[in-house]
Amino acid sequence: MSKPKTRTLDVFLSELADQDLTIKEWASRNGFGANAVYMVVHGRSSGQRGQARKVIRAMGLALPPAPGVGRAGKRVGGAE
Repeated sequence: MSKPKTRTLDVFLSELADQDLTIKEWASRNGFGANAVYMVVHGRSSGQRGQARKVIRAMGLALPPAPGVGRAGKRVGGAE
């Protein structure tokens, strides 16, 4: 199974501009609050969990690793 393609934030923003959509309009059309989307766009939310993670997924951006998961997808820290 192949991984879904991800895009960069710059590509996402460029696509919005091409469609004459604002971030607020995109947020509304996709069921998100504008503030949650702006926090992701401006890097104030890491997107590791919650609403920000859903926003990143909807934008088609690469998701950061879930908390407690290393780069290889293995759990880190704690008892095994």
